Amino acid sequence: IPAGEVFGSLGINGAGKTTTMGMLTAEFPPTSGDAWLNGYSVTNEPEMIRRSIGYCPQFDAHFMNMTGREHVELYASIKGVPEEEIHELCAMQLKAVGLSDEDADKLSSGYSGGMKRKLSVACASIGRPRIVFLDEPSTGMDPVARRDLWKTIIGMTSDGSTSVILTTH
Repeated sequence: IPAGEVFGSLGINGAGKTTTMGMLTAEFPPTSGDAWLNGYSVTNEPEMIRRSIGYCPQFDAHFMNMTGREHVELYASIKGVPEEEIHELCAMQLKAVGLSDEDADKLSSGYSGGMKRKLSVACASIGRPRIVFLDEPSTGMDPVARRDLWKTIIGMTSDGSTSVILTTH
């Protein structure tokens, strides 16, 4: 999938979309075969794969005692964003996914399902990874929020350096 493109994996529940994504993100190894992302083997170089991707799993993995802002700042630190840039970059990222400053400073445990998905997308895309994997990113969102998310996803690819792979049914 060339940089700057969005690739959608469509299928019914149980079709293997999440399993395929789990193998491509080096969450678990394939039973056979291999895949290459950014020139790295999923089977032989999983750590290099993990360094160059962002991943929004199907089920939100948030710390209930942290705010949305704290989540994105944590992921920015993990991704190697310079400390002096973290605060401003995280504020822009939260705004880009549709979370206000007020929302960003609330504990994620109080978020609606759609807000949790927005936070997961913000965490996955912080630090401009070369590939962003989004597993059912719009689950729990109302139609307006879903449309805004699609605009955000297109924005991720606008500079031509990031590819997005998403699943949906």
